[in-house]
Amino acid sequence: MASKVWFITGASKGFGMELTKAALDAGDTVVATARNPKTIEGTFGKHDRLLTLKLDVTSEQQAREAVDAALKQFGQIDVLVNNAGRGLVGAVEEVTAEEVRAAFAVNVEGTLNVSRAALPSMRARKSGHILNLSSVGGFVSWPGWGHLLRDQVHGRRLQRSHARRTQTARHQSHHRRTGTVPYRFPGCFVAGAHQERYQ
Repeated sequence: MASKVWFITGASKGFGMELTKAALDAGDTVVATARNPKTIEGTFGKHDRLLTLKLDVTSEQQAREAVDAALKQFGQIDVLVNNAGRGLVGAVEEVTAEEVRAAFAVNVEGTLNVSRAALPSMRARKSGHILNLSSVGGFVSWPGWGHLLRDQVHGRRLQRSHARRTQTARHQSHHRRTGTVPYRFPGCFVAGAHQERYQ
């Protein structure tokens, strides 16, 4: 089986880091992105099948530049993993409009920015997969998590729409919810206090 080229956002920790490791261990090539790519290099070191890039997914320009750099170096992207995310927990009246916009910019608009940048090359090749990660929060809810869960529902509906539109093409779009896993957000992320920030 031919090796694949993965493009992974939020690769400095959590699922992004684990997916990067798994893909490299499988002999695939990875474009691992984060706002601070040095954290990725610190974990994996220099590797001829690893390209680390700076990417703030809220910037459409940075998304285009990162995808262009990946295509220039490896010629294709077989799997795009939209993993970067931002947590936000707090009662509706405690969360500020700025905090809500900041979370939405990462969780929803960030996914759109990177997908828009990568899709043209996948369409041209008639090949590729887009994997959007989110939590089980798109299906269930808990007190204090309303704003984050709203983002999960947006992402899920967007993905379903795109998947149906591309089901006759050879590139595919997938949405995977993480459910309950042994994963801990580093630090506290509550409205008006310490907010977990994505990498």
